[in-house]
Amino acid sequence: MYYPQPHFLRYFVKKKKTRAPSISRGYWLRMKAIESVIRQFLDIAPDKRKVVINLGAGYDALPFQMMSSDHQRCHNATFVDLDYPELIYRKCAMIKESRPILDLLHNTSFSNDSNDTVLLRSGHYIAAGCDLNAPDQLLKLVKDTFDAKDCLFLLVAEVSICYMETKQANNVIRVGASLGQEQFLPRGSNYPFAKTMLAHFRKVKGTLKSIEEYPSLLSQQTRFLNLGWSSVQAKSLWQLWSDRDFLSRDVKIGLSSREPFDEWEDLALFASHYLLLTASTENFPRRYSSRIVQPSDDQTDAATGLKQPLSRSQAPDLDRLVIHGLQASRGPLVQSFENKSGFRPLQSRRFGAIFRSQESIFSIHGGYVDGTGEDAGRTNTTVSFSDRTDRKMTAKPPPRTIGPRMCHTITTLNADCDCILIGGRTSPSIPFADCWLRSQNKWEQVESLPLPLYRHSVTRVEAPECGHGVLLFGGRTLENQTSNRWFFWQKGKGWSEIFRVNVSLKPRFAASIAAVPGSRNLGLLVGGIGEDGVVIPESFFWRLENTSDGLQITLDRINCDNTDFSHRFGAPLIESRDGFYLVGGIGRRGIPNDSHDIMWFPYRIEPGAKWMPMQVDQDFRNLGLLVGHHAFSDGSDIVIVGGGAVCFSFGAYINQSVLRLGRREDNNHKNWFLVSEEAVVTSRESHEESKGRITTADPAHGKLISFNVVPILTLGKRSEFDHLAQKPDVTPFLLNGLALGDCLDRWSTSYLLENVGPDREIIVHRATTDHMSFQSDKRNFKYVSCKFREFIQAIEYGAKEYFRALSHDERDTPANLHKDFPSIAKDFELPPELGLVREKQHSSVLRISGPVAMWLHYDVMSNVLCQIRGRKTLILFPPSDVRHLSLFPGSSSSDLDVFAPNAFEREPLNHTHPYKVSLLPGQLLFIPALWLHAAEPLDGLSIAVNVFFRNLEMGYAAGRDTYANRDLQAYEEGRKDVKKIIQRFQNLPRPLAQFYLQRLSQEIEQQAEE
Repeated sequence: MYYPQPHFLRYFVKKKKTRAPSISRGYWLRMKAIESVIRQFLDIAPDKRKVVINLGAGYDALPFQMMSSDHQRCHNATFVDLDYPELIYRKCAMIKESRPILDLLHNTSFSNDSNDTVLLRSGHYIAAGCDLNAPDQLLKLVKDTFDAKDCLFLLVAEVSICYMETKQANNVIRVGASLGQEQFLPRGSNYPFAKTMLAHFRKVKGTLKSIEEYPSLLSQQTRFLNLGWSSVQAKSLWQLWSDRDFLSRDVKIGLSSREPFDEWEDLALFASHYLLLTASTENFPRRYSSRIVQPSDDQTDAATGLKQPLSRSQAPDLDRLVIHGLQASRGPLVQSFENKSGFRPLQSRRFGAIFRSQESIFSIHGGYVDGTGEDAGRTNTTVSFSDRTDRKMTAKPPPRTIGPRMCHTITTLNADCDCILIGGRTSPSIPFADCWLRSQNKWEQVESLPLPLYRHSVTRVEAPECGHGVLLFGGRTLENQTSNRWFFWQKGKGWSEIFRVNVSLKPRFAASIAAVPGSRNLGLLVGGIGEDGVVIPESFFWRLENTSDGLQITLDRINCDNTDFSHRFGAPLIESRDGFYLVGGIGRRGIPNDSHDIMWFPYRIEPGAKWMPMQVDQDFRNLGLLVGHHAFSDGSDIVIVGGGAVCFSFGAYINQSVLRLGRREDNNHKNWFLVSEEAVVTSRESHEESKGRITTADPAHGKLISFNVVPILTLGKRSEFDHLAQKPDVTPFLLNGLALGDCLDRWSTSYLLENVGPDREIIVHRATTDHMSFQSDKRNFKYVSCKFREFIQAIEYGAKEYFRALSHDERDTPANLHKDFPSIAKDFELPPELGLVREKQHSSVLRISGPVAMWLHYDVMSNVLCQIRGRKTLILFPPSDVRHLSLFPGSSSSDLDVFAPNAFEREPLNHTHPYKVSLLPGQLLFIPALWLHAAEPLDGLSIAVNVFFRNLEMGYAAGRDTYANRDLQAYEEGRKDVKKIIQRFQNLPRPLAQFYLQRLSQEIEQQAEE
């Protein structure tokens, strides 16, 4: 996935295996490190022959990739693959069957003699069987094959010597100039990632032989020096990732276009445990490695170059921290709760939103639940815990109408524990913009964010002369974009953007933010990770002020001397009684060492204030994996719950402890116990409970308009959808968390061009205004035939065009995605929960739109609108509003522009009961039959699939219905009857005819209302 064609891997790996994004990116980073140093090696002394020897090559295809893509650089090079004879024999057999590889090699000869070391020999490639435990074989091969005095040698050991006994590995290290990439243990073998990795290798009988003896960067460097190397340099792969000389910003940003990615903690943990070490007997320039750090006599940490941390006793007016560990399985109430209900403990939850739910009770909503049970994966459940066993849970958790999500926030607003839930995501390509407020213990949806966000930074604030609210900065949004915008939210006023900021910050997400207690209009902003996946080494004091020109943010940079560990991403910034505490997270150099897990910063917002690492008791030096965790302060202690990570391909490590941080001499430490895990609420119940209204602002005139809420549901099983969809009085609802196939990741415009075909002829709507009108006397668009390439190029440049796919035989057959677009239909699938839709399907329609709004209309069949790319806003009206929506007789369309400014303040829309919803990629909107609706794209490009289905057993009109909007047979026949009735009154005087026709009209209306 990450390698451009031809990568030749398919000739050695016959079956493609789908891996987690962090594993795919981790493997790519490993190979990129090796490839970069090989290219650097090939560039020195251009006239001298280069020999690249891969020790333990396995089925590596790098020689063929380089000979194919960089032939000029390889013209004077020979690649030698070494491994056990049996493996090299199999590799040669595969090469024999691979014509593209053979075409790269010249003067190729194969040996079938089992006594031969060299089994394949060609002009630029050699494959040889060699046991590295006998390095004399390697020396003999080099001597017999090359004139050593005329060659430069580079030995590549990508992990291989890690599996060898230490003595044999050291013997191999003594052979010529080499490059080695191995695992190491930056925080020792008891660190959770290291423990998981070592357990994995023991399980597969691939023990890392020398890692215990050489666990750190420094020990590995010293190892090579002691074995006769004159120059040794090394970096962890995470340091390489952060080095812009190694990987450019554009390359790193470009990786996100390959697949949605947000497993940054998992990648950083893996890359922090792999090193790239280069050792040389000559002066060999290495741009991507740091010089060896010699041990010193002072408190400098030799592995990091940082000063050893101060203990709390060295900090003014502070006491030493002590960590108290409480195993979840040993807590009496936790144990009894588990026995009663069978739920997994809350500690298995990662990337949820923690908030104070009521006095002495904290809750975690959503997040990712590890395991294989029904509640595994992204969840919308809530767990709560208290420091008292007799505490009753009276506060309502977020309703299940809020779909499963992670990387969102819930911020407590006041002493009454009112709070607001903001954004989040399902997959990284499906962020949310919805916001939910709990006020007076009742949840309601409020104005959405101006753009979908997850991993944003939020804190409660109180702006002078403006009142309390929420300050939000940064975050990740659609299409792998990162925000650097500031927003302020207040109850009743919604979101407003703060444009007056004295420093324009780089876009970032997962930064840490908090306000100083008491003042609430000034605080701290720390770190974060930029668009290119690199930690940003910045800290700022921020101040929120209310000026005559509006809200203003003033930022003052904090100059720190230990930026590698004070600046992080994914670290909770906790407001405590004596200062800010930065807990866990990932730093610019990787995982913090055990002395820097927790950093402290004073509330003194003044020059000279600095971060201080907090020392903890030796007995609790290993705090688990402090990533994806949740932390809060109860006023005296800091409590850490949950968190953990997937440790590359080695397995997962999930924190199973509740940790409390407090003063050593303070004997009033509290135990925290689970008090509730909310019961599961079905989608059917959620739909009934979620009726309400949302107030939004008219963007043109700032006036408030009241819309009904479209509830967000989570389906547990098919029967829930079947029940709702077939209810006569069903209202629209939004579905989250359902699988739609690979279309969410693949359907970019370039992918569609390649797979639909650039020259395919299509018919599009070409409009002249932002809003299309279908009525013939006001029609403002034309049907235009063009090539698919021309249409895509036009909408990418902002053209007001719209494509509604038709069947190849549009007169007789409804559109069918699988028949009309088979090359992309494989990417789209209806989830099994929508089996009813699949069984009663009428048509499936591909829709691609530029920045133009669809006219108001209704469909006679129910449908699900599946949003694939871009966002769109829909306004929907119940069938009972039909009299106010200006439909012409016999037409299913209206010429009303419901998106026009002030539209709902005027006749006839001021009498309607509209619903409004913002549809995000990956969401499905159920639109019942006869509900009028109009749609407006928000991002310039919208890609969606409509699936219409027959929700009635009878009543449809006989004959052709290509567009699922032919009116029911009873209406068509009724219109004929109306004409006959009118004809009966034609011979009467006009006043008399009007009198009786109006009476008949009233009688029909009375029947309709009954």
